[in-house]
Amino acid sequence: MISGSSRLPLLHPDELLPVVKQIVKLFLINGFALDGSVEMTLLPRGSGNSNGIQLSITLISPSNLWSGKALQSLRMNPTNDFILKTVESMVTKLGYNVLSSSVKYTKTEELSILTIV
Repeated sequence: MISGSSRLPLLHPDELLPVVKQIVKLFLINGFALDGSVEMTLLPRGSGNSNGIQLSITLISPSNLWSGKALQSLRMNPTNDFILKTVESMVTKLGYNVLSSSVKYTKTEELSILTIV
């Protein structure tokens, strides 16, 4: 069992992408969305001494699309961004630090962006 304060060794970014894709696949298998994809971009070295990673997760017709769009239209911060919360928790457990996260809704998609180091 992993306690909240312990950290697993960092995965190399090449190992991280398949893990995040598997999480998306689990959401799809359980009927949360019709389809989904994950893209990873390595960001240039900033003021810190390690490169950042940007994960972009796109869900097509997720089950929370209507409520997410409604909250977004009211300029409220959605709290039903379940895939983002799941991936954010996982990368934190793996020892990464979350720099920023955001979620946007379009007519048929949920786009979650997570920047980590």
